[in-house]
Amino acid sequence: MRKILLFLMLTVTLTVNAQEYLFKGIKSGMSESQYTAFLDTQESFDWYKEAVYFCKIENRLYLVLPIFNKYDKLWGLSISCSENFEWFDYDPNCIKIMEELYTLLKTKYGEPDYNKKKSWSDIPKNGNVIIVEWKYGTLDIGINASETNEKYNVWVSIIDNNFYIEEKTTGGF
Repeated sequence: MRKILLFLMLTVTLTVNAQEYLFKGIKSGMSESQYTAFLDTQESFDWYKEAVYFCKIENRLYLVLPIFNKYDKLWGLSISCSENFEWFDYDPNCIKIMEELYTLLKTKYGEPDYNKKKSWSDIPKNGNVIIVEWKYGTLDIGINASETNEKYNVWVSIIDNNFYIEEKTTGGF
């Protein structure tokens, strides 16, 4: 009986603390110093400021913003297209970006668990909506749209629920 209990405790401990790859070698559970040290060695990332980096996806520039919990462990990334749009529904570049991201994420994670076409009127002023979402093990991956000062943006969120406790900081800000 003790062996079974010990086995269960070890399994739970390993499961709770398991790190997941979030994006291009970035693992959940990294500290901010581990995160910046790792990205500083990667040619595909360029430092922007604090813990924020640039990278290219499909030849488009994206900002990679980390989200750390109160124990300084990385629990998520927000990967935001550097382009803003006047019209969410009708701008062909905005639609193309969403299609590119959808194709990449569908290839990696399969069919989405949630997929609902939104229109610009669905996005709250200075807010955001999830357009497509995948559940993959402990990860939640979403394509999102947001509106700020009448400009629209498309971004991807990748969150590891194993490390979600309470948010300390987003993007080093």
